[in-house]
Amino acid sequence: MGWPKSMLCFVGGALGAGAGAALTYRLLTERWHVSVTRATFGIRGLPEELEGLVIAHLSDFHVGPETPVDFVEGVVERTNRLQPDLVVLTGDYVDDEEGDLEGCAAALGRLSAPGGVYAILGNHDYLHGAEGVAAVLSERGIRVLRNESVAIGPGARKLWIVGLDDTAGHREEFRAAMAGVPEGEPVIVLSHSPDVLPRGAELGVSVVLAGHTHGGQVRIPGLGAPHAPTGIASRFTMGSARIGNARLHVTRGIGMTLFPVRLCCPPEIGLFTLQGTVR
Repeated sequence: MGWPKSMLCFVGGALGAGAGAALTYRLLTERWHVSVTRATFGIRGLPEELEGLVIAHLSDFHVGPETPVDFVEGVVERTNRLQPDLVVLTGDYVDDEEGDLEGCAAALGRLSAPGGVYAILGNHDYLHGAEGVAAVLSERGIRVLRNESVAIGPGARKLWIVGLDDTAGHREEFRAAMAGVPEGEPVIVLSHSPDVLPRGAELGVSVVLAGHTHGGQVRIPGLGAPHAPTGIASRFTMGSARIGNARLHVTRGIGMTLFPVRLCCPPEIGLFTLQGTVR
């Protein structure tokens, strides 16, 4: 004997309500569950002295009403426990002109890595005031790269970290940033937006580390992100991809913007080990 129609409606309604409650709970809580993405990057021409170098990548903190400073402090503590050799930050430290820049910079200033901490600016940093953001980060011992490069390594051959200025706002000057890089030496580009990957591939860079998209913040299983701010293909919204010999990794970032939710897209610390063999 089948169930009465009223019972079926009740069960269906209860299941629907339960699923809705579970979805709401995940939307509101996943934003606090930071995951660590580990990968190995093969870099042609990597100096032997830098074999096994570990880089931590953080981005898109958006400190403000939806991302408090104490959350960033927790991310910093966790990153330090991972013991990276180098830390890179790819922009958007505050969400808008009201964001707590001093608090964010103080938290990021506690990042610890023997090779140093390097940063670039994002589009939200320009909304807050780019010069002020760069100055406050610099005061905390963070090297801010604005269309410039820095050499890494003790030997004659170097690994170059090239920092592009806000690429989401098209303030990058790729050739100027790479002007001091000797031909043939390996390059890791820090870019706020992933849109520069095709240009980086043309110029022969090894790796592009980017943010800006937040992975879409909300991802639908099997469909991906309904929206992510990138001008290149949707496969560049998050994670790793490749064009030619250039590899891209787009982080999901730490904070949020527009909406204080995440779904199937938790905050991310990237932890990347470099090796000299391309795989």
